[in-house]
Amino acid sequence: MWSKCLSDLVGLRYARGIFRRTNSVFFSHFARSGQSIIEILMAVALFALLAPALVTGYVTAVSGKAAQQQRLQAAALAREAVEAVRVVRERGWSGIATNGTYYPAQTATTWELVSGVQTLGSFSRRIEISEVRRNTQGDIVLFGGTVDPSTKHVRVSVSWGLPLFSEEFIELYLTRYQENLSIIHTTTDDFLELGHVRENVDVTSLDGGALKLGVSGSGFSNWCEPSAITELDLPKNGVARALTAIQGEVFAGTGTNASGVSLAHVTVSNTNPPVAVLSGTLDGYKTNDVFGEPGFAYIATDSNNSEVVIINTITMGVIGTFDSPGSTDGESVFVVGNVGYLAAGNRVHTFDLSSRVGSRPQLGTITLSSTVRSIFVRNNTIYAALTSSSTQVAMINASNPSSLQLLSTISVLGGAGRDLYVPEDERRLYLVTAASSTLRELFIVNIENKLAPSLVSSYDTNGMDPQAVSSIPGGNGVIIVGTGGEEYQVVNTVPETLPERCGGLQIDSGIYDIDTVLEDDGDAFAYITTGDSSSELKVLIGGPGGSQSASGWYESQPLDLGFSTAINRLSIDSEVPSGTTVSYQISGAHPVSGSCALADYVFVGHDGTSNTVYTETGPIPFSNDGVGFENPAQCVKYKVYLTTDDVLVSPLLFEVQVNYSP
Repeated sequence: MWSKCLSDLVGLRYARGIFRRTNSVFFSHFARSGQSIIEILMAVALFALLAPALVTGYVTAVSGKAAQQQRLQAAALAREAVEAVRVVRERGWSGIATNGTYYPAQTATTWELVSGVQTLGSFSRRIEISEVRRNTQGDIVLFGGTVDPSTKHVRVSVSWGLPLFSEEFIELYLTRYQENLSIIHTTTDDFLELGHVRENVDVTSLDGGALKLGVSGSGFSNWCEPSAITELDLPKNGVARALTAIQGEVFAGTGTNASGVSLAHVTVSNTNPPVAVLSGTLDGYKTNDVFGEPGFAYIATDSNNSEVVIINTITMGVIGTFDSPGSTDGESVFVVGNVGYLAAGNRVHTFDLSSRVGSRPQLGTITLSSTVRSIFVRNNTIYAALTSSSTQVAMINASNPSSLQLLSTISVLGGAGRDLYVPEDERRLYLVTAASSTLRELFIVNIENKLAPSLVSSYDTNGMDPQAVSSIPGGNGVIIVGTGGEEYQVVNTVPETLPERCGGLQIDSGIYDIDTVLEDDGDAFAYITTGDSSSELKVLIGGPGGSQSASGWYESQPLDLGFSTAINRLSIDSEVPSGTTVSYQISGAHPVSGSCALADYVFVGHDGTSNTVYTETGPIPFSNDGVGFENPAQCVKYKVYLTTDDVLVSPLLFEVQVNYSP
């Protein structure tokens, strides 16, 4: 029994061992199987996560090449449309002038723009043309400003819907640049066209044509358009060589030989035209020069003991003399206050005129390098024209008439000195020299520094041999008279760096002296002595007697462009020295009853209002509101304003160009 029990126990233990081994194997296998399942589940989960991306990547990879081809095709279609728009614009602005949506259509020879949207397979192509707005500075703005009729914004787009909506586009601005037209004013004839209006502005032939400031003040003619209005036959047959004029009186010497009178005293009425009447004569001397003042006349003679003869012009009798040392003839005489001045040979003498009666004593003298032809005195300075061709002028300090001192000399590239004139402001000296076929004859010299004078400019009298020179009252020009060529020449000296002839007279008998007078009432005259034996004295009507205007303006005639068009730009070519200005305005208008002459012109500046002006070339503002200034327009005018701070300097306007586009 015990053995059976033992056997059973052993069997039980054996069975438990088997169970334990079996259980161990089972659970070991179970553990290994669970791990694989987890791995599988993780793999499945990971696949689930990556699958969409892999699928999308695959799809994209498969479709990307096709999408790229679509985009390339769209870009090519957009570029083609841009080129089509350019072709249309180059053919004429009207082809793109109307805002809207278009597409390009190719004809047998060119491109056209057709209203609407174009379908090309899966693509839609459109060209959108819209207006451009600019501010007053000409910059493009999105809002405000004014419409620029000469610029368009163009947006070309090509779109497609599959697989996703996409678009290729190009934006650009197009402007008128072909077939631009211009009206150009640059010649004298251009500026003088019928219909223009101007005030205190002259049209000059300088550089072919230009505008500059004119002369202000009263007067009833133009110095540049001289004409003789009164003539007088002086007694005997002598050639009238010398002349001085003051308001209401003329003093002429005709006695350089025995056939003429020594002095002719002429009164001139203050009428229009003036009347010249011989009031008295004096004979007995050969007169080389004459100087006159109210009540007295002074003649420079060849008399050895009376080189200066003093005459009472009321009685026409000799009341005094001056005998200069030596035996040289009196060549030129001048009087300022109680001091007389005489040129004789190569000397200049001063003599006392505290009394005009009797033999007048000498005060001082100075010897110069050559013979003195003419003298002129202004503010204690004696200006002497020398007959030398190397040194033509001597300037002498006469503040102490008893002790004359040489200040400086002037040498110019010209002939021998003949005559000179110094205006009241003593800033310039006008010198004329003997004629030369290779040199010039008029010289403008800066004498503001009398110790260091400098040449400003010169002028060629073109065959005339100058005998005398005088300034136009106001200092805007000079008149040269002489023999040969054109004997009476008016030279405009504004600007003084470019003197030019502006008028003249042909008097073949020759002109030997000149003086100009500005009367209290503003009338201005030139008096000349000529070789005409029947009318030696001539009175020429002058021009305005004032100085150069400080300001003036010029308004063009109406310019008819022929059709309504965009006025793009006003270009100005000008010379603006320091202290001067040139500004301008523009006006655009529509014709009235078909006529630009009847149009209503409103002038504006750079901001499109009348309150501003242009000071340099610039774009024209745009306005199409139907009120006042208009652009686009058919009718155009421009207006130029000139100013200066210096009566000797003027701005110059050489060219005006109005640019417009059809």
